[in-house]
Amino acid sequence: MSQIETKAKEIFFEALDLPGAEQIKAYVNDVCGENDQLRNRVHELLRAQREAGDFLEGRQESPTESFEANSDTRIGERIGPYKLLQEIGEGGMGTVY
Repeated sequence: MSQIETKAKEIFFEALDLPGAEQIKAYVNDVCGENDQLRNRVHELLRAQREAGDFLEGRQESPTESFEANSDTRIGERIGPYKLLQEIGEGGMGTVY
């Protein structure tokens, strides 16, 4: 991971704790200073977080909780947004698709 990416993620997570858009903008501008590449990457992360919305909030079970481990073939089955295409391995902890 590049130094810019590492610093951008650090700033991003700090910004998420701030109460509003104006505070976030001021914080990002202050911390990034003249580094436009860093500022742009932080803004990309913040935009992606906003666009993701709350699609995971309120979820009562993980996609794997309803998945039966010892079932027959699962090829073609959907788990959340994912479709199992092929089995690629099996071990003591389960099967990898």
